[in-house]
Amino acid sequence: NLNARDELGDLARTFDGMLDRLQAAFDRQRRFTADASHELRTPLSILTLESERTLAGKRSAEEYRHALEIVRSESGFMAHLVEEMLTLARMDSGQARLKRETLDLSEIALDAIERFLPMAERKATLLRAGELPELRLSGDRAALGQMVGNLIENALKYASSPGQWVRVETGSGGEAGSPYAWLRVSDSGPGIPAAALPHLFERFYRADETRSRNPDEGGEIPGSGLGLSIVQRIAELHGGGVRAWNQDGGGGAVFEVRLPLT
Repeated sequence: NLNARDELGDLARTFDGMLDRLQAAFDRQRRFTADASHELRTPLSILTLESERTLAGKRSAEEYRHALEIVRSESGFMAHLVEEMLTLARMDSGQARLKRETLDLSEIALDAIERFLPMAERKATLLRAGELPELRLSGDRAALGQMVGNLIENALKYASSPGQWVRVETGSGGEAGSPYAWLRVSDSGPGIPAAALPHLFERFYRADETRSRNPDEGGEIPGSGLGLSIVQRIAELHGGGVRAWNQDGGGGAVFEVRLPLT
C-alpha cells in the first residue's frame, strides 16, 4: 500500500519512483533512437540516389565532380551527427568523466574565439570579444571549450551576412554564498522565434527548418540539431545551466551559461 505510513509503504514508494525513472529513461532512449534514425535516413537516401544517378550513364568530369561533392557533404554530415550522438550518449550514461582542474573561463572563451576566427572571416562576420575578466572555476577544459565553441558556431550560422557580428563576453554574479560565472554569446542575426524558445535545447530540434541542409550548396557541415543539447549537458555536468533570449528592440539572440565559481 503506497499510502501506508510505515517501512513497507516507504519501500513501495521508493520502488515506484525508481520504476518511474526507469520508464522515463527508456522513453528518452527510444525517442533518441527514433530521432537519430530519422536524421540518418535523409543523407543515406541522398547518397544512394546520387550514386545510382551518376552510375546510370556516362557523365562529364564536371558532373562527376558535383556528385563527389554531394557525397563528401553528406558523409561529413553523418560523421558530425554520429560524433555528437556519441558525445551525448557518453554524457547520459555517465561515461564522460570530467577531468576537473582549476581554470579561467575567460581564457577558454578567448581560445574558442581564436579557433572560430577563420570561419567568421569567410562569412565576413565580425567575431569579437567583450569584457573577459579572470574567472576561476573547476571544470574540464576540453568539455568547456566544446561548449563555448558550439555557442559561437551556432551564432555564426545566423549572423551570416557580411557586416553582422557575434560577441563573446564573460562576467560574474550571485551572492557571497553562491557566486557564479557567466558567459554570453550574442549576435546581430534575426533572433529566435518566440515559438522556438522553449524547445531550443531539445535534441534534434531546429529553430528554423528553412535552414535545413541543401546538399547542392556544399561548404560547411550543416547543423545536426544536437549542438545546443550538448551545451546544456556540459553546463549541467559542471553544476550550471544555460538559457537564451532575444535582445531588446528586435535584435539577435543571446545565449548565457552560468557556472559556479570556485
